[in-house]
Amino acid sequence: MSIEHITGMGAISGYNDEKTRHEQQDDSASEAYILDHLTQRYNLGRSQAMAVLSAVLGCGSSMTQLAQDLQNNDAAVVALFETYIL
Repeated sequence: MSIEHITGMGAISGYNDEKTRHEQQDDSASEAYILDHLTQRYNLGRSQAMAVLSAVLGCGSSMTQLAQDLQNNDAAVVALFETYIL
């Protein structure tokens, strides 16, 4: 028996790998939503929308939280994006 099998570390490692994969999928879906939102609502090109998103992410927000706040039309998040757009 391997040490991973005895200690259960293999299961923990598998769980962590799966969790990371789901977080990456969530981030990708959130990024796509935000970019679509910015290009449609503010008539930005894709590269402009990416630049705005990068700037906003630099403020310390997570991609999924930003997407949720935009979906909920959170005034503070909308204002944050608009600060970098205008």
